[in-house]
Amino acid sequence: MKNKIIKILKESTEIDTMFKIMINKDINPIFYFSIQDYLIDVAGYDWSDVDQIVEAHQKYFKLKYNMDFTPYNFLTAFFNHMTPNKKYLNSDKKIFYEKNGNTYFINDFDNKVFYFDFENVWNKISEIFGLSQDEIKKITKSWISKELGLKRYTTHYWN
Repeated sequence: MKNKIIKILKESTEIDTMFKIMINKDINPIFYFSIQDYLIDVAGYDWSDVDQIVEAHQKYFKLKYNMDFTPYNFLTAFFNHMTPNKKYLNSDKKIFYEKNGNTYFINDFDNKVFYFDFENVWNKISEIFGLSQDEIKKITKSWISKELGLKRYTTHYWN
């Protein structure tokens, strides 16, 4: 597997450039995962290679963020720096958390629900860490409580 990755990197300056950007800059999580999608969808990997892809995530994550690759640390590294975009606060009392034109979270004050974007956050946690919906709910609830100070909230995803 390692030789296969090295071969692909040498043959594809596009992927090589992506990895260099990943290691040297803070990037949008969608771009980070586009590399994984590229490896699986375009470069010929399949889901039997998931262990090696997860290992690559773990090494990258430790190098970049100096943290172990856990679901909680994943959320912290990629999303803790986001601030609510209050200009979109509407009569429904919802605040959107956005970055680079993508909405990752919605805080619904009235219903005390914190929503996670399914495709770019919730499903990535499920795919990478192999967690059930209930396990993700526990982690996300703990994360919003500790990192965002949102006590007594529930968490869900939206499509």
